[in-house]
Amino acid sequence: MSRLRVARSAVLDLDEIWTYVAMRESVDAAERLVEFLTKRFALLAQHPGAGRKRDDLRAGLHSLQSAVTASTIGRRTYRQENEGVVRVLHVRHTARDERALR
Repeated sequence: MSRLRVARSAVLDLDEIWTYVAMRESVDAAERLVEFLTKRFALLAQHPGAGRKRDDLRAGLHSLQSAVTASTIGRRTYRQENEGVVRVLHVRHTARDERALR
């Protein structure tokens, strides 16, 4: 299993997601969603190659879309693996422009 690191950019993305969902739905919904997304980080450490290669955006970048449920639809986690360390870089809605990740 790889070690896991969460970049500041991913933490900021999670804060933004929490705020958006809390304002539009509820604090409980925001808490559940962020908890669901962060629990998936452990899966990424266990299976660093899971998901789709995204070399079109950045060399070595992978993305994994969340399971489709009412509250998680369209969420994608972006990460890179290097020397046994998986680094979560972003957690974004799929409607956002991925070209900004370059």
